[in-house]
Amino acid sequence: MNDAFPEAPGWTCRYSETFNYDWHDDVVCSNGMESHRPYLLEGYDFVTYDDIMAAAADYELYLNSQ
Repeated sequence: MNDAFPEAPGWTCRYSETFNYDWHDDVVCSNGMESHRPYLLEGYDFVTYDDIMAAAADYELYLNSQ
């Protein structure tokens, strides 16, 4: 391991409410240099906190597998 070039931290997704009455985008994902707000569970009419966090965990795994 070379301390001069630390390994990238990878993507993490966390809850970040938008207060826009659209629960599908209440997650923000970041890798320390970039961030974006995915639109999760698009086909659902209503999304709970548990639903969105489960989808965020799946999306985080997807991002880190790339």
